[in-house]
Amino acid sequence: MSNARYDADLRPLKFLAILKSIEEGNGQLMSDSFDPSAAPRTTPPTLSQQVPPREREEPKKNRLGLIAFIFSLLGVFPLPLIGQLVGLICGIVAVRREPRGLAIAAIAISVLGGCLVLPLVMLPALLLPALAKARVNARTVMTQSGAQQVQQSIDAFRAKRQRMPKDMVELTADVGWTATDGWDNEFRFVVLTKDGVEGYEIYSAGEDGVWDTIDDTQVFSTFVAPAVIDPKPTEEDGESSDADDDME
Repeated sequence: MSNARYDADLRPLKFLAILKSIEEGNGQLMSDSFDPSAAPRTTPPTLSQQVPPREREEPKKNRLGLIAFIFSLLGVFPLPLIGQLVGLICGIVAVRREPRGLAIAAIAISVLGGCLVLPLVMLPALLLPALAKARVNARTVMTQSGAQQVQQSIDAFRAKRQRMPKDMVELTADVGWTATDGWDNEFRFVVLTKDGVEGYEIYSAGEDGVWDTIDDTQVFSTFVAPAVIDPKPTEEDGESSDADDDME
């Protein structure tokens, strides 16, 4: 009884084995001594019999995008403009590759940083020439003011002693102080006689503070007179003079 029941349970498995043998083309039929363990598996495998997992693919890396991102950050403070320019160029090239996140961030940081840093960099470049010109003008005014003090001291010395001082040492000893130009250098004056008139000229050593160089400047001279304009006779003046001659 038990053998008959066992054979009945194995009939489906025998049928599957017959179908498999037919598909494989061997044409052999299974006998009654069928081994159930050789039958094809109809249930899912257990955990111990599972297929090993596939190897995970490494995520793609955009190294150029990373380089662009680093340079864009460096362009904010340590390397203004240079880092932003490099980050922008590398970001534009790297945005065509996957992944694009760092490349897009580099482009955004470079553009925004350039808009903020460029005015700060250009402002000193625009102000420096104006500041340099204002500084030169201020030194020129200080030089002219010092030369005017020397002139007043020389005139007072000549009125007091009826002669010109020999040099700045004698003049300084008389007035008790020393006048300097815009670069804190002492003046020098030279006593000259032109057309029987005694006068003097005051000089400044200039920015380098060294005498007998190209930047020595004559600040004042008693021989410089205002220009006199000699008006040319007009046609009306000529006609009036001719009329006066005819009347005479």
